[in-house]
Amino acid sequence: MYTMIDTFLTIMLIPLYEIQNRISQSIHDLPRRYLYDSINFDQRLVGLIGARGVGKTTILLQYLKAEFNNPAVALYISADHIHVEAMGIMEIVAEHHRNGGNVLVIDEIHKLDKWAQIVKTIYDTYPEMRFIISGSSAFRIKTQGYDLSRRMVYYHLSGLSFREFISLKKKISLPSYSLDDILMKHREISADLSSRFNIHPLFREYLVSGYYPFWQEDIAHYPQKIENIIQKIFYEDIPSAFPIKYDAIRQLKRLLYMIATSDPFQVNISKLANELHIARESLYQYLDFLDQSFVINRLWKPSTRKAYQRKPEKLFLQNTNIISYLNPQAKHSKSGKGTLRETFFVTQFLTKSPLFSSHFADFEDDNHRQYEIDGKSKSQTQLDPNKSGYLFLDDISTGHQNIIPLYLIGFLY
Repeated sequence: MYTMIDTFLTIMLIPLYEIQNRISQSIHDLPRRYLYDSINFDQRLVGLIGARGVGKTTILLQYLKAEFNNPAVALYISADHIHVEAMGIMEIVAEHHRNGGNVLVIDEIHKLDKWAQIVKTIYDTYPEMRFIISGSSAFRIKTQGYDLSRRMVYYHLSGLSFREFISLKKKISLPSYSLDDILMKHREISADLSSRFNIHPLFREYLVSGYYPFWQEDIAHYPQKIENIIQKIFYEDIPSAFPIKYDAIRQLKRLLYMIATSDPFQVNISKLANELHIARESLYQYLDFLDQSFVINRLWKPSTRKAYQRKPEKLFLQNTNIISYLNPQAKHSKSGKGTLRETFFVTQFLTKSPLFSSHFADFEDDNHRQYEIDGKSKSQTQLDPNKSGYLFLDDISTGHQNIIPLYLIGFLY
């Protein structure tokens, strides 16, 4: 790794090399996430998107350290860092190229004004270089990046799955399973897992503090870090992507709290707009803001899969840890447990496949299979007998037939 100032290096880039060397130390011996081996880093332009705090920066630094281990060749920068803002992206790229650099990683790209135009320019100007960008705003990345659609390959990183959480906690390697394996072979899989671990305490812990990888650093300050994520989303990410006023941010925060403290959120647009004292059109925009900033997940009716409608059928927070932070009593009430269970299922399932609300059960997938989520005493009365249906139940270690332990959906990735 570069540690001394060589004569051929321009002084301008030295602070950036030092920053990269310093933060690279923090990823020492961290295991690779599920997405790492799926990313084709050989593409000339790679885009990595995902919610704040899920580990995008770690993946980027792991790649640079494993393949280059030298910032003079492969440089990491964060678009919102004061050094980068002072120097300017174009100047940094030119100097990095002049010094022989051939890879540039630009983190927090959504903070950069007219970022797509800049990326297109450097992509075309330096054809021998490769670029990797990452951001926490799906709207800003995907809409402004439309001109790059033929040049850039996108990858979406989610937070830790329940499988990854156990693997990190126990320092072991556990396999992931396809949805078909979970549906058809759940008894064998769950029997093996429950014989090796006391699974239920681990699952309860995951719902509260297992989604974000930084639980490994300092669990005592985990809630404070979630608060920091929420604040940065509302005061940095959303304003950088959307034209929004301060009063609207306060309304967005109220909306977030309402979702966190409600039962699995059935959407009544008129009622919700009235409670927030805003127009329906503004509410639709706010839901777009929260969804595109990876704060909520919206589910639609099955009939809307090909015809886009503005009104979602259900709203869920992006993960259970945010619920547990905003509504600590959720795990103690029947309705709160229901919200946590359904949110967990939605978060894990959407990583691999589309999911919709259902006329009979809680959810339905692309193959018209139904899913009902609840505690261990749930009956099958809400499953349509004319469709394939499955009960994912909490508080059971193993299942039988179409009754499956809820925690197993956390082994999809």
